[in-house]
Amino acid sequence: MRKISLNTFKNKRERHKKFTVRNLSIGWKYGVGLLVIFLLLCASTVLIARSMMATENAVETLERDGNRAVLVTELESQIRAKTNVAFSYIQFGSEVDINNYEERMEEVNLLLDQLREQLHTEPQESLFAEGQRFNEDMDQIFFDEVIPRYGTSGHRELYSSQLNTLTSRTTSFLGSLRELINEERQIAVEHANESTAFAFIMLITSMLFTLITGVILVLFISQRVSYNLKKVVVLSDHIANGNLTVDSLTYKGKDEIGKLSSSINVMKQQLLTMIQQISQSTSSVSTQSEQLSHSAHQVKSGAKQIATTMEELAKGTESQASYSSELATSMKAFAAEITEMSEKGQSITQSTERVLTETSEGQEYMNQSVDQIGNIDTIVKKAVEKVKGLDKQSKLVTNLVAVIKDIAGQTNLLALNAAIEAARAGESGKGFAVVADEVRKLAEQVDESVGDITKIVKTIQGETGAVVHTLELCYEEVLTGTEKIESTGTKFEYIEEAVKNMTDNVNSVMSGLNKIAEESEQMNHSVQEIAAISEQSAAGVEETTASAEEAFVAMEDMSTRSNLLNKTSESLSEVVQQFNI
Repeated sequence: MRKISLNTFKNKRERHKKFTVRNLSIGWKYGVGLLVIFLLLCASTVLIARSMMATENAVETLERDGNRAVLVTELESQIRAKTNVAFSYIQFGSEVDINNYEERMEEVNLLLDQLREQLHTEPQESLFAEGQRFNEDMDQIFFDEVIPRYGTSGHRELYSSQLNTLTSRTTSFLGSLRELINEERQIAVEHANESTAFAFIMLITSMLFTLITGVILVLFISQRVSYNLKKVVVLSDHIANGNLTVDSLTYKGKDEIGKLSSSINVMKQQLLTMIQQISQSTSSVSTQSEQLSHSAHQVKSGAKQIATTMEELAKGTESQASYSSELATSMKAFAAEITEMSEKGQSITQSTERVLTETSEGQEYMNQSVDQIGNIDTIVKKAVEKVKGLDKQSKLVTNLVAVIKDIAGQTNLLALNAAIEAARAGESGKGFAVVADEVRKLAEQVDESVGDITKIVKTIQGETGAVVHTLELCYEEVLTGTEKIESTGTKFEYIEEAVKNMTDNVNSVMSGLNKIAEESEQMNHSVQEIAAISEQSAAGVEETTASAEEAFVAMEDMSTRSNLLNKTSESLSEVVQQFNI
């Protein structure tokens, strides 16, 4: 059980390590930052909307209290008007006054019903009930006592006093009710002001927090990306300048920068290995070309000596008939010379075979160099493609910046709507108009921050373009080196073919020398056949002379090609010396 739990814990830790910020692509990093800003903006919008709703409720309460105060005032006015009509009836006893009183009473009852529906507190309902009771008492006195007893003794003074008292009490209770409503209205005004102030503070706080958080996130992400890209650019500059001793990048993330760093490290290491191999091959080719030049010089000297010997042999053959008496002595000297030439011919054959072997090895080394340069060409081409891909990813950041700009525009539109709502609220909405103006200013600041982000992204794109240009220059240098090595390989093929021809000629010379040696032995055994042997010797001397001349010409050509090979090796060595390894 412990082993299983330990393995599970290790697996969880490994998975957690894989999902780090460095493993996210650059686009995802900026996307996460924009997502955080968007969420903060949404939270700010929700808080501001709630504050606006609270302010709207306070304004509605204020409006409702104002309507109730107006209704109470109108009710007092109608009650006084109804009392005046009652006084008019007491004074004159007109039926018109009764009709007017009934109309006033209906209006008062209607206003009472409307006012009753708008009262929600116990003190207000209590005052309203008292006022309504006195109003009903006044109506009852008018219809039950004033009208039936009109014209009786003391009628006018008695009922005028009662109606005046009831009217005063009714208006007194209604006045108290109006004062309570005005107090509630004042409390509603204070709540509206508090809601407006809270909305303003919440708006400023949330927008500042969102702006600061967004700027910090964008600056942090841009600084990390720019810092790591600068490392890649510095290493690329060192490689472009031929410095392969610089330390490799240690970036451990799996994003585009991590992949680019890994590719640059691999390219540097492979370039270092290839340049070392090319340097070794160049040294080997230079050494072998020197040996080839020395061998060619020796073969040339031997061929020249063979030509001189053949001339002397021809002279001896021409004077052989006239110097028969000295034939034995001359034949001994001739045999010794033939033996010496045979030994030198064997030496020439060995040297030629060794030159041919070294030329074949040089050809193999040149083929390996061509293959290594091809690998360098492929790696540099891949690096150029990856840096161009990074340039495309950085261009996607511009689209994300446009999204932030759209959000800033929508925030500005929200500020405009808030200003319109504040204008509708009148005097109570002046504070909210200030809030709307602050929202608009913050939206403009966000728009300016988006402009700064756009400049940073353009700077990153410019540095990426410089890296692409540097890698393309390196790629052109690699192509030039490839062409030079292929040209050197072609020249090695020509040298190998010339050495083979020289070997064939030397073998032909050796065959002639062996034939001359056999004929010399026959001449020593039989002087009588000297004439025939002289003719055969003359023919052999002519063939040998022609072969020696051909060998001499071949050695001159081989010497020229050996010098050309040496110059090509020096040129390749100069190219390799441009790199510090």
